Amino acid sequence: MARLRPVWVWVIFIYFVVSSAWGVLTRALIVLGVYPLPAEELAILQNQPIGGVLFGLGIMALNLAAAIWLWLLRRRAFDLFVAALALSVASVIWQLMMGGPLATLLTRGTLVLAIGMFGLIVGWGITVAICLYTWSLRQSGVLR
Repeated sequence: MARLRPVWVWVIFIYFVVSSAWGVLTRALIVLGVYPLPAEELAILQNQPIGGVLFGLGIMALNLAAAIWLWLLRRRAFDLFVAALALSVASVIWQLMMGGPLATLLTRGTLVLAIGMFGLIVGWGITVAICLYTWSLRQSGVLR
């Protein structure tokens, strides 16, 4: 018998599918020169180590995998979302400590710093909420 997916499972799944596709498409358009960026921003992206780019894509893929597992109503979705959150936090800390592109961006002034930090906190807050929601689905037996 088919199990019904809660509405929030659909919302989370669609969000990660769309945002992952948009992230990859945007990056590809920038690399191909189709989407023009100011020279300063383009230099920041071009100077990013390939390892950092691959790590970011890996986190994106992990989030997408977690969303797919959630859509499939599998228990492992919670573990994948938590792993993606932990890697995201570690990535930001590493970038800030090592002077990566995020650190460069955040030195652009108080407003950019405030907006950047607000974005990080809101993004992490949403991810924590998704983790808590996934945990509650797991505990209630919706995820198997």
